[in-house]
Amino acid sequence: MMAFWACAALVTLLTAALGLYRCEARKVALLRRKISAFQGGAIRPAGSPGAQG
Repeated sequence: MMAFWACAALVTLLTAALGLYRCEARKVALLRRKISAFQGGAIRPAGSPGAQG
């Protein structure tokens, strides 16, 4: 019976860890998408016509 409870606890911990990992991975993917969009459009070199001078 002890092995059953140990196995159940292990499965529960793995499930929780996987859920946290997926949540964090989603946040990282969203952040990377924001960064790439920002680098693609908002940042201009100093000599470009749209730069503040």
